[in-house]
Amino acid sequence: MSKLFCKVYFLVPMSIAILRTAKLKTFGNIAASLAHTYRTRDTPNADPDRSQDNSHSHRAPEEVLEALRVRLPEKRRKDAVLALEFFVGASPQWFEGKNRIQQDAYFHNAMAWLEKRHGRENLVGCSIHRDERSPHLVAYVVPIDAKGKLNAKHWTGGAAVLSKMQTDFARDVAANHGLERGIQGSKARHQKIQDFYAQVEKPAQHATISPESLQPKVLKKGFFSDRIEGPEMVAQRLSASVQQAYAPAVEAAKITASERRRANEMAKTCQILTQQRNEAQERLRALYQHVSPILELATLAKDEVIQIFNHVKQRVKNIKSEQEQNRQTDELDQRLERKNFGLLR
Repeated sequence: MSKLFCKVYFLVPMSIAILRTAKLKTFGNIAASLAHTYRTRDTPNADPDRSQDNSHSHRAPEEVLEALRVRLPEKRRKDAVLALEFFVGASPQWFEGKNRIQQDAYFHNAMAWLEKRHGRENLVGCSIHRDERSPHLVAYVVPIDAKGKLNAKHWTGGAAVLSKMQTDFARDVAANHGLERGIQGSKARHQKIQDFYAQVEKPAQHATISPESLQPKVLKKGFFSDRIEGPEMVAQRLSASVQQAYAPAVEAAKITASERRRANEMAKTCQILTQQRNEAQERLRALYQHVSPILELATLAKDEVIQIFNHVKQRVKNIKSEQEQNRQTDELDQRLERKNFGLLR
């Protein structure tokens, strides 16, 4: 029997695949997203010197918008979702050990997965950003269902649908590149990726409260008197400054807690698998004891097998014959008992 060994490493962070989607309900939303994607507006988290490393399916955002308009059905609800924006990335440490070819292979597989899921004609634009902290893919999909209707709910409606999307992506794409699915059923809410990186990259610092900051500030100067902060407003202002100072440390702590929680879940999974393995081995041993005589037949010659079967058939015939004789004897004994009982009366 082969043995199953389970090892859990608590200190090595897992490389997690990131798949997020956002609903774009208006052409204004789509244009704003494309402006960020094509860097036609200021992008604080992007390095302008590396913008030439980005890749786009179209030369300009207007071309993506036009491709999207072509795919949109003429008849649609006024409040319909016009496009789904997909973000595909991974844990920063995964990119550190991968070259450009390996990174692009992941993104190309992700695009192929989106094409298969939504139809190639509905994937109207995509871009790969390499000018931010971690490379990532942005793709735009027109959410048309199998009936040809604009139906974002079919693709993103409910936690179960989104969870299955994450599971399918992890199985079909992420696993092929050494990436794992995030914790299933997690209640953590995603924040915008730009905000997340901005917080994590901020240097750690301690909050300092000066005597002057404790003094109420003048909110509005008046002719006879000034309007100043009340105690609650001072408390809120100081709390906000402290929270801002420690935000990077809080975000880092969240990452550590997430990794620790994932490690604990993996340890529990390992225990369950070990128990299931032991139970399966016991069932297999019991089954083997029953079928081992049959398995030995495979080692015999054909004539020997025929001889054994003929012997078994004869043995079965003899047993049936003995049972029949015993039955007849029992019936005869019963008749004699009834007859003797009648004479005695």
